[in-house]
Amino acid sequence: CNKRMDIKKIIKDNWIFIWIILLAVAVRLYFFWITRNQAEWWDSCEMLATAKSWAFGIPYEIGSQRMPLMPMLAAGLFMFGFVETAIKTIIVLIPSVLIVSLVYLLGKEMYSKNVGLIAAFFTAVSWTLLFWTNRFQPDFLSLSFQILAILFMWKYWKTDKTSFIIWAGIFARLGVMSKNSALLVPFIFIV
Repeated sequence: CNKRMDIKKIIKDNWIFIWIILLAVAVRLYFFWITRNQAEWWDSCEMLATAKSWAFGIPYEIGSQRMPLMPMLAAGLFMFGFVETAIKTIIVLIPSVLIVSLVYLLGKEMYSKNVGLIAAFFTAVSWTLLFWTNRFQPDFLSLSFQILAILFMWKYWKTDKTSFIIWAGIFARLGVMSKNSALLVPFIFIV
């Protein structure tokens, strides 16, 4: 009975955030659905071809400008029998929704709950993020790791706990392994 009361209290205290997440999921699923038959972009094809090469031994060499994390994850999912749509859902759609949650947490941590909610709402309906929802690009994966790195670095600056800076470093590195433009995050930390 106590757990039921705790869940009701959590829902009551966070009902706006829950609605924002539901909105983010609904809008992304809508865009994922209406763009499902669009042709893949060159970058997406290169990532998927690299993943299939690593998973099935199909001859293909990754471009030197591509970072390896996303094709590695996709290759692992291909080896477990996942199809492209499921892989896009796991590697693109889920991080896209996760970004909304992470923006909320970062805004709440840095400023207040209200700032976090406003930022999460605008992230949930951002046309740029919605445009990239059905494209197999490393942007969402990298951005998720970058926001996590910033969140943990902020916690380190507030508390001076070494574990936070270690986590910030790990997530910053994963962000860079997803997309090389994520190098800006550790650079900002140094500055």
